[in-house]
Amino acid sequence: PDIMDTLVRGKIAIFVGVPRLWTTIYLGIKKKIDESPVARMLFALCSVCKSRTLSRLVFGSVRKKMGGRIDYCVSGGAALDKEIGEGLRTLGLDVLEGYGMTETAPIISFTHPGDVIPGCVGLPMSTVDVKIVNGEICVKGPNVMLGYYKDPEATAAKIDSDGWLHTGDLACKTEDGYYKITGRLKDMIIRGGENIYPKEIEEFIYTNPKVSDVQVIGVPDENYGEEIMACIILKEGETMTEQEMKDYIAANMARHKVPRYIDFVDSFPMNAAGKILKYKMREDAVEKLGLHKANSVVTA
Repeated sequence: PDIMDTLVRGKIAIFVGVPRLWTTIYLGIKKKIDESPVARMLFALCSVCKSRTLSRLVFGSVRKKMGGRIDYCVSGGAALDKEIGEGLRTLGLDVLEGYGMTETAPIISFTHPGDVIPGCVGLPMSTVDVKIVNGEICVKGPNVMLGYYKDPEATAAKIDSDGWLHTGDLACKTEDGYYKITGRLKDMIIRGGENIYPKEIEEFIYTNPKVSDVQVIGVPDENYGEEIMACIILKEGETMTEQEMKDYIAANMARHKVPRYIDFVDSFPMNAAGKILKYKMREDAVEKLGLHKANSVVTA
């Protein structure tokens, strides 16, 4: 409520936020749309047409409640889920996504107005060189740090001898030169020798109409090295069993990408900036799975 009030009073034109904020705003609006058959039909129409003019005409009341002056929303700090970006665009709210890190002061690439592609982080800045090495995005340019203060070992591990900064982020490049972040190298799951990218599974699970939010993590496994665990927040009032979710995923994804564990939760651990702490989720999952294993032994 405070944010909405500020948008109205300040007549804000550009609104910057982290993905968690955009997800909250979108799901709040979408919930009201789903309550009306007519609104649902109009949303579906705008989703197919992909016309900014039509979306702003049909959902003009959304922009009006946000002050009526919003031209662009800007998302940064973490990857924005493609479904959220597409959903906001359908409402007439274009989200410009940026990509960067503290070590690059901080922007590497950015989406330009009028050239919004949900799920992509745009083109590299004109002074920045970008390449992908073994799936990892590497950066070189005057914005790249000289190194970590009084820590040559950490610097050498991050910046190679040719001056390329290894970001630790996984990405792919489209034919038009746009970059799409597919996950973090440290979050990649190696299951039985297969490289599995959590973001791919997360984006599919998002297509289930009962799902509000999802995070996919890897947990230790004696047989496969790692196993897949999907932590899911369901929409208010929705119910689903673990098997139902597994069947939904299995019908559309390769067998080795189907999570072994499904955990329905109420929230995810986050830091003050709204970033989800996957390392904390892994720690909690290991503890939770350990308790489950102990219980199964006792039962047997």
